[in-house]
Amino acid sequence: MDRKLAARIEAAREGFQAALIQSTDNREQALGLMLQSAAATSARHADNPATLDELAQLAQGSGDPAVYEIALLTCQRAKAGSGATSCESLSASKWSEIDSDNAVPWLTLASEASQLHDTVNEATDFHQAAVAHRFENYGDSLLAIAQPAESKDLTPLEQYYLNAEVIGAASAMVLPYARAARDCDSANSGNWDASADCWAIAERMVASGGSLIQFGIGIRMGERSGWPAQLLSDLKREHAALIMLALGSPRDLTSVQSCHEAIREMERAKRWSAIGEVAALRAELPLSGQSEEDLAAQYEQWNARFKSTGKPPSNPSSR
Repeated sequence: MDRKLAARIEAAREGFQAALIQSTDNREQALGLMLQSAAATSARHADNPATLDELAQLAQGSGDPAVYEIALLTCQRAKAGSGATSCESLSASKWSEIDSDNAVPWLTLASEASQLHDTVNEATDFHQAAVAHRFENYGDSLLAIAQPAESKDLTPLEQYYLNAEVIGAASAMVLPYARAARDCDSANSGNWDASADCWAIAERMVASGGSLIQFGIGIRMGERSGWPAQLLSDLKREHAALIMLALGSPRDLTSVQSCHEAIREMERAKRWSAIGEVAALRAELPLSGQSEEDLAAQYEQWNARFKSTGKPPSNPSSR
């Protein structure tokens, strides 16, 4: 039974990746090549530099910043000596040129400068992030990008496996948000004057409707930048309430999910990917039947139990 299931899922995966790669949409193509590259560099397959080269060339030719981010981060994760020469032409600097009004590539550049102890360029790039009008990590929307290429003939279980792989690929697209927060800590300790920049970046992170992690880092940066106490209190309460709402399935988190629960949570993940995790949870909040204050209090209790036991408590929410 396991062998039959594995064969079905592998066939579904190959068809899904082929549909993405053959799509006329550059973002779908990039996602397909990214997933194919992840399979090619796993223990099951030999390295496939041709896939990485094709992805890098697509990024260079399309001019689409989402495609460029996917290609750049995929190339960076590839094994050293993969032989993909086109990857060498990709850089955070070129990404910032085609996506100059997005803070994310500038923070990536600032992170690279920080690692090289280049304080001048770090400050310059950080300021460019502060004056950008958007804060967009395209990895957050990979699941939404994937949906048009999914065959309508897939079973719910096959859909679940394929979507879970896309979520895994998205989670691997690590960007330097945490370093931005550390930069703001350094700025306020006197290493370089970036308080105004930290304030602006934090505002963008909190307002963008991205991930809960991004929202939390934005709050921390705002706190280090001297945001008003009432604003911080309100944002921290909202952050806690949204986390609780995200956790708030009545199932036991230590037990196996039922098929119904798994499908429901995957549909929820699709909504989050389409409009942003924080934006989607903000829309869910009025429908939860609970106040922001009650959810935040539940989260504090849940978090305290988690910290004391090291395990996620069952039934995190009373709803």
